[in-house]
Formats: sequence, structure tokens, C-alpha cells
Amino acid sequence: MLERGLNGGESIGRGFLVAMLLATALVLSACDRPEKIDPLAGGGGLKGQWNSSDKVFYADFLDGQFVSRDANSGVILATGEYLVMSASDVRLNWTSRVTGQNNRADCNRSDAITMTCTDQQGKTFTLRKQA
Repeated sequence: MLERGLNGGESIGRGFLVAMLLATALVLSACDRPEKIDPLAGGGGLKGQWNSSDKVFYADFLDGQFVSRDANSGVILATGEYLVMSASDVRLNWTSRVTGQNNRADCNRSDAITMTCTDQQGKTFTLRKQA
């Protein structure tokens, strides 16, 4: 694998070096990007409309993004993204269109149609997937 360099020192073969650099880049790219997927978490994907249990708002989830709207007027309340942490755990990150503040919630899917979330202030809310 080693070959004699032009200056009399030893250098690593070019093919080996290129292969090592590509392998390193592949490993690092996998580490840097969190998955934003529509998972089979809790037995079904997140894609679709989710209604708050108090019927105040609903959220449309698609491809790692979501938009929440007032249930009566349809006015956008927040926009954000979701990140799948495991088969049952999902993290929501959003910006309120009302206050301009950012927030985050950690959610647990007990089944395919129920997601219970707790935001940074400790407020708990439940979302149910519309059939």
C-alpha cells in the first residue's frame, strides 16, 4: 500500500487515500444530519392532519414540516418542523405566528393516532390523527 514519494519519503497510495477520504465523508455526513422522515412510529406515519384534543387547533404534517391553524378560522398559528427520535418519540420545533417566539415539544406516540406532547414550559397537549 505504500509507494516511494518524489522527495524520497513514503506516501500513502492515492487510491487508498481517496477511499479513506470518501469513507470518512460518508460517515460524517450520516452523523451531521438528523432524520426528518415520515416514520412508521407508533404503527403509522405522521403525514396528515392532527387535531388538538381541545379542538382549538389542528396541524398538517408533511415531510418533516408542519403548519398549525386555528380550528375555527383556519388562520396560521405556527409553522415548524418535526424530528423523529425513535419509533414512539417525536420532537416538534416551531415558531408562533402570534407571538414570534420559538418553542419545542417532546411527544410520545402511544398508538398510531395519538401523540401526547409536553412543551418547554411544561404545558401538555394531545394531538389525534384525523382518519
